[in-house]
Amino acid sequence: MPMAPPPLLPLSALLLLLAAASHASAKPVQTQALLATPLSPDRVSAPSELARDDDSNVFAAAEDAAASTVRFRVVHRDDFSKNATAAELLAYRLERDEKRAARLSAAAGAANGTRRGGGGVVAPVVSGLAQGSGEYFTKIGVGTPATPALMVLDTGSDVVWLQCAPCRRCYEQSGQVFDPRRSRSYGAVGCAAPLCRRLDSGGCDLRRSACLYQVTYGDGSVTAGDFATETLSPGGFSLFDTCYDLSGRKVVKVPTVSMHFAGGAEAALPPENYLIPVDSKGTFCFAFAGTDGGVSIIGNIQQQGFRVVFDGDGQRVAFVPKGC
Repeated sequence: MPMAPPPLLPLSALLLLLAAASHASAKPVQTQALLATPLSPDRVSAPSELARDDDSNVFAAAEDAAASTVRFRVVHRDDFSKNATAAELLAYRLERDEKRAARLSAAAGAANGTRRGGGGVVAPVVSGLAQGSGEYFTKIGVGTPATPALMVLDTGSDVVWLQCAPCRRCYEQSGQVFDPRRSRSYGAVGCAAPLCRRLDSGGCDLRRSACLYQVTYGDGSVTAGDFATETLSPGGFSLFDTCYDLSGRKVVKVPTVSMHFAGGAEAALPPENYLIPVDSKGTFCFAFAGTDGGVSIIGNIQQQGFRVVFDGDGQRVAFVPKGC
């Protein structure tokens, strides 16, 4: 499935960020060289060795029959994703990462005694002044994968709506416009569906057999469009909310990102561990995301190439660069 196109910033914006950071800090900003290789547009096939049924291809016992060691051949799960593009594989990984992060946040919240009760939903509330509105908004994610959006906290309406692509006669909005064609969880509501008949002011597009809604507000403004069901996620933090167009460039200098730990320890990340390609056009995005529950997660992209050492007796964790 093609991924939703992220908002792009020109390379000059990255350089401006670098210059601003250099001006604000007494230390010169460290930079690294990033190989700007985009994702391949070609579809990948499962390796031919996966098709063989030979047990020796799966595991091999040690030559010494008395030994208790068994050697297993490790196969990446992407090898089983036949006829998938690199962008589709990335979308699958992000979906799995989102679920793992939710489980870790929930477990950390339970351990800290901050588990949410009653099936409630917690999401940040922000002022709409930056959007030219006196109302309050909450950040949500719409669809799968999630597109970030700001939703007005309007308790007087029973229909939640947003602008969708392709958008006709729509107002100019800040942020990305939701594209239902790129969401795996979007579901159109048919004209004969019970949900459609519950609308106060509904209609039907007979050509598409699609349910239509219309809401009129007290100030005379009107919104109308397709009525559908979709997955909403609280928080609405987009993993790829900061992206750059590096098309046509082979090598780019980028600021070094480091993890700082208590006691002064520091681990500098290679550029490919935080600025990754997301399509075949040369779009690169920062691979960072927020979490709920007050827990910080060092993701698998950041851990690439590091050997992680666990010192159980000393209650310490070590990160050894270029250890893999």
